[in-house]
Amino acid sequence: MNKYEIVSGRLPNYEQGSIVTDLQLLEDGVNVVSLLAAGHIKPSTTKAIKGAKVSEEEENSKGSN
Repeated sequence: MNKYEIVSGRLPNYEQGSIVTDLQLLEDGVNVVSLLAAGHIKPSTTKAIKGAKVSEEEENSKGSN
């Protein structure tokens, strides 16, 4: 499941700046690829949360680099 930020104010039922999933867009019959190409939405970037737990697998992969 991908998340997107609504960049355009021209999408009915969506507020500019809100974060939606590809499933929400598809359920509304929206063509995600077209909206990306036209600049109406952009992939949402998530930031790491301070103090978030790291899985043991991720921790082990850091040491092997």
